[in-house]
Amino acid sequence: MEQAAGRPVYSSDLYSLGLTAIFLLTGKTPQYLETDSQTGKSSGKKLPDLHSSLTTVIERAIRFHPVDRFSSAKEMESALGEKPIDPSSMPTIAVAPPITPP
Repeated sequence: MEQAAGRPVYSSDLYSLGLTAIFLLTGKTPQYLETDSQTGKSSGKKLPDLHSSLTTVIERAIRFHPVDRFSSAKEMESALGEKPIDPSSMPTIAVAPPITPP
């Protein structure tokens, strides 16, 4: 929202990164994300089974208010922890558009 208003901040890029991660993990674009019916905020709760710290980081990255997100990429990186997540330990999820017969 702040980018559309012409007032981006560092957390705007991290928000975009979070939404990109959700799309890559679920195949859903932002408008199809589950939202809280009272606040209208997007939720990462429908993410597939991921390492809990990754889910927490993505959920924080897509918070509505910029002040509630990570203020820098370094802060986001440190929230992931010192140990890198081993991608081979995560399940593979096939994401493809539905094929409709002609």
